[in-house]
Amino acid sequence: MTETRRNSRALCSDFVRIAWIDNRLRRHCSVGLLEDVSPGGMCVALGASVPLELNVLVQAPGLSLMAAVRHCERGNYGYLVGLEFLGGHLWDKAKWRPKHLLEMPSGAQP
Repeated sequence: MTETRRNSRALCSDFVRIAWIDNRLRRHCSVGLLEDVSPGGMCVALGASVPLELNVLVQAPGLSLMAAVRHCERGNYGYLVGLEFLGGHLWDKAKWRPKHLLEMPSGAQP
């Protein structure tokens, strides 16, 4: 798989809620584990597959924003879902921090 990230990511862990409406207008909601976050997006481990290019609502205490599903692949314990923030939203750790955040030294990549 080709690396397409524009920003470095920070390893982290926290629960997030992902909600979406499918093409049959059915509502879905899944709580997942945040794996990593960057200024432009995040990766969440979910128990459910989410269709590519679908817009989803991402929520956690102190966080609520829209994101687009950019990749969804089967992992060891469910699905890894890559999300790109929409509407000009950028992650700012001064405004919202996951419960567990691994701070990387400047220039280091996880």
